[in-house]
Amino acid sequence: GVLTVNPVRGLKLPPRQERQAGWTWLQPTEIASVFRLDLSAEQRTVLTVAVYQGLRQGEIAALKWEDVDLDRGTATITGSWDTATKSGRTRPVDLMPVVAEALIGWRLFSKAGDTGLVFPSPHGGMYGRGFDWGWGDRRFKHGDIPTRAGIRRRVRFHDLRHTCASNLISGNWGAPWRLEEVRDFLGHSDLKTTMRYAHLAPDGLRAKVLQTGHTLAAPKTEETRKCLN
Repeated sequence: GVLTVNPVRGLKLPPRQERQAGWTWLQPTEIASVFRLDLSAEQRTVLTVAVYQGLRQGEIAALKWEDVDLDRGTATITGSWDTATKSGRTRPVDLMPVVAEALIGWRLFSKAGDTGLVFPSPHGGMYGRGFDWGWGDRRFKHGDIPTRAGIRRRVRFHDLRHTCASNLISGNWGAPWRLEEVRDFLGHSDLKTTMRYAHLAPDGLRAKVLQTGHTLAAPKTEETRKCLN
């Protein structure tokens, strides 16, 4: 009752340094196991968005149909549970074809209009902070979704974002992506954030080095020719 204003209002804490062991990601075989489960239409669509688009939980919860252009295959990420994105700015994204297809199917199934939340709660509003669409719900007979899929280690919903980045960089979904491309795709504010995945790229980098090396021929000097002969 002494102060009339909050002296720390607007103060932002420095980002928490996430340890390498603090996150994990799903391999393609594990992803396939998850999608073989008996999931609801909403769960299947949300997990498709999380795995293949790498959106954060809050961004999925706040996603609105007016920000999704399924004809062009794009979306604009405008908010999260805190009404703003983590970086505090909106960002346009190109939807993975599998994500656009899933959203088209969900729109038809849910009979949604052109406005409103893509994934509204049963009451019509936004799901509460931390809601994960049953991902970590252990009330099922065989446990949470990862456990039911035969995954024994702890996998958080946020690790699905790591799954997206890791599979893109590793080349599991096609040609390996560069770190800069993953940074832009996921909306990282700094390349340092994306660098946590750099250790996944050596094999892809080695392959590129060898492929490029076979097309190059260094000019041979007279001394080099004598040595080779």
